[in-house]
Amino acid sequence: MSIHGLLQGVINSAASGGGGGGGGGGGGVTYGTWTIEWWGKKLSPQTNSVPRVFACGVDTSASIGYSNESGGDYIWTGGTGTGPITVGSIANTWVHWAIVSDGSNLNFYKNGVNINISGRAGSAITDASTNFTIGNDTSSFWKGRITDFHIIKGTAKYTSDFTPPSSRIQTQSGTQTLLYADGNGFQDAAGLGGRSVSDWTYSTDNPYNDGAGSIEFNGSTTTIIFQGQAAFALDVA
Repeated sequence: MSIHGLLQGVINSAASGGGGGGGGGGGGVTYGTWTIEWWGKKLSPQTNSVPRVFACGVDTSASIGYSNESGGDYIWTGGTGTGPITVGSIANTWVHWAIVSDGSNLNFYKNGVNINISGRAGSAITDASTNFTIGNDTSSFWKGRITDFHIIKGTAKYTSDFTPPSSRIQTQSGTQTLLYADGNGFQDAAGLGGRSVSDWTYSTDNPYNDGAGSIEFNGSTTTIIFQGQAAFALDVA
């Protein structure tokens, strides 16, 4: 079992439980509505036992984070873990993921199917100063390919099972960032600033088979870093 699994019992026992209606939460915490979605292809073998796809903060203290682990995946919100979540065999296969907060519950979709729903718990996600990283959380590097990494504030984009997108995801009201790569290089359709990119590789592979490509993470040095900013304070309108 990973260190996350060992900590999970302690974390769950400390959590106050799910949020109530109208965006309320345990202990009077107010949670917002938001969506993080992306296409990911986890390449095997991984170079880390607890690879972080993205995180704002480090390990269990992250205000928001997601890890692909051998013993089950974890979502971290407000320092509280949800998991391990069984996602099945995903190595070397394109998968559409979506983490959606409706203000009361946290919904996790794999290829359009809700595979986990849990009440919001932990602190509200209000951190606008910590860097948001994709590809690791400073040391737990993830190896694979990503396209259409999309953060939306103020909208729970998916409220029930859905058909995954069959073409490039488009910006919408509330889009904070929408990352992809094409023949012209690394792109952000939303134009969010404060970004640096290290050691990424352009891959012609993507889930749409349209030749537009994706961002490849090498599992050891590739990192996308956004400076801390309001875009990542997901529970703040």
